[in-house]
Amino acid sequence: MTDHFYTPKDLAKRWGMSTRTLDRWRRIGQGPRYLKIGWLVFYRKTDVAEYEEQQTRDPEQLGTDT
Repeated sequence: MTDHFYTPKDLAKRWGMSTRTLDRWRRIGQGPRYLKIGWLVFYRKTDVAEYEEQQTRDPEQLGTDT
């Protein structure tokens, strides 16, 4: 199962941030989609890749962020 998912610890390490940031993002509805089973939280790798793609900015489009 874990081949297709990141734990919050895995994702925090990947992005160089704390797991508390991911916790806060979940509370305020920010960040990638996640799966919660009981107390356990997982991020599908496909959802993380989609979120990363959405966050990609083109330097040629400076000043046009929406």
